[in-house]
Amino acid sequence: MHTQKRITYPWALPALLLLAAFLLLVPAKAHGQASAIETIYAGFNQITVKVDNQLVESDNLLYEGTTYIPIRNVAEMLGWDVTYYHELKTAYIGMLGAGVVPEEVLERPENQPSGPAPAGKLKKGFAQIPVVFDSIAIEMHAMPVEASNILYDGTTYVPIRAVAELLDMDVNFYAPTSTAYIGKVNQGEVPFETYKEWYPDAKPLMYAEPATGEMEGWQLLKGHEFEDQFNVYFQVDGGITRIKIEDIRPIDLDRIVHWTDSNGQPRQNTVRQLHSLFGTFSEYTSDWLYATFGDVYTDWLATSIFRGEKLVDEYLRQTN
Repeated sequence: MHTQKRITYPWALPALLLLAAFLLLVPAKAHGQASAIETIYAGFNQITVKVDNQLVESDNLLYEGTTYIPIRNVAEMLGWDVTYYHELKTAYIGMLGAGVVPEEVLERPENQPSGPAPAGKLKKGFAQIPVVFDSIAIEMHAMPVEASNILYDGTTYVPIRAVAELLDMDVNFYAPTSTAYIGKVNQGEVPFETYKEWYPDAKPLMYAEPATGEMEGWQLLKGHEFEDQFNVYFQVDGGITRIKIEDIRPIDLDRIVHWTDSNGQPRQNTVRQLHSLFGTFSEYTSDWLYATFGDVYTDWLATSIFRGEKLVDEYLRQTN
């Protein structure tokens, strides 16, 4: 069985041979016209790339808002082989169908494997550079990569977004650190607000720190989505977990509320008193309570349905 091989470029050739190899890589366009060398304005190593939480050690090009990395490095980061067929000017990443490239062709020196393009070849910055667009065709698992590729200084660069989308991998970009994330993203890599936009079902990562003041000796649960509303304290003693909830919302519990009961009688109570009474108003529906007390009722309802113990249980499961 033939082992797929990686794409080869003539890194060690002298300048004249390198130029000749460059020209050989330029395929004929329609009507027999050769691909033209164009000058573009591109950025070098402006973007950090991570694939499934792993940093990609590779140079990259930034051109018109698209990030390109060497095709050999794409294959390496995915753990796949690359086969390059000079006669068809095509690079095959991943699975290669039987008979696509004849066995004797694969054994030719120009198709022998080589390592990925070394990082650090391109110095960070921007410059006008000579390139050739679409000098080769690229297929991944027998599916064509439709986006343009760029040949520069003997290396073919492919858009990472096109590759990721072809593989149905998530692509996210975090501008403050100029980082492109392909595939999985570790929670904590970016602020939770941003992570929540990428993964709507995500829950915050929780942690605990020693409580102070009157709650000294307890642990204060942090990092949960209700942190600005409730302090959740807990103690673990053997198999027993104790929990205390403190409502820290800016609610004036001594405010007087005037209201009318179902018999038409005017009444007044403090918010604190109403919060104590709401659970006993069995003769009133939730709709009536909300219509009568508005936010006073919904504030109490948030407290009554808040389940701090579930958060503590989840945290303990995560950390044990």
